[in-house]
Amino acid sequence: MLGLGVCTYSVQLGLFGPAGPESGFFPFITGVLLIASGVGLAASPGQRLAGEGGLVDDPAARKRVVLVIAAVALMILMMPWIGFLTTATVMSPLLLRALEPRSWLFCVTTGGIAAVLIVLLFAQLLDVPLPVGPLGF
Repeated sequence: MLGLGVCTYSVQLGLFGPAGPESGFFPFITGVLLIASGVGLAASPGQRLAGEGGLVDDPAARKRVVLVIAAVALMILMMPWIGFLTTATVMSPLLLRALEPRSWLFCVTTGGIAAVLIVLLFAQLLDVPLPVGPLGF
């Protein structure tokens, strides 16, 4: 259902124009992938391996899910005030650390590089406006 909603809204944004793909093109592809994933999951037998715990059974998995949801919510709240680059630079290492316990050096380095590459790709190369903070980045 989510994929169908994304596809419907993306068509309203426009898929193609005279200059090429428009703002609804990539959301449409995402919606199609969501639909395909949902259909694939619904069609799968859904058997569990012996001894495999689900999200409810594993406290560590529940903790990771809660941490990721909290971090994404915090990113959404922080972004309008301090901008995308600052928010992503601060929150990416925390998300990486929450998902898999690695060294802080690895998480900070990888998160910082990822944030800068995202800004270079979207803001510079694709000319997509990202939220800018009070410091200008």
